[in-house]
Amino acid sequence: MSNLKEIKREPRNKDVLELLEAAIQRVRESGDDATEAVIMMRVGDSWRRLTTSVDDLVQLVGAIELLKHDTLRRMEE
Repeated sequence: MSNLKEIKREPRNKDVLELLEAAIQRVRESGDDATEAVIMMRVGDSWRRLTTSVDDLVQLVGAIELLKHDTLRRMEE
C-alpha cells in the first residue's frame, strides 16, 4: 500500500468559482457604483436567474440582448 498516490482533481465548477471571485473583486473595487447584478447560472439541467432589484426593466432587457449577441458572436469564432 505504500505506492498509492493521492488523487487531486480539479472541481468541475472551478471556472464558475473563479468568475464569481472576479465579479466580487470588481464590485469591491467599484465602491458604491455597482448597484445591480444579473447572473444566469446553469445548475444541472436548469437555468437559474439571480438578480438584485431591477428599477429599469428596459435597460435590463437591453443588457440581456447585448449579452446574447456577444455570446452568439463568440460561438461563431
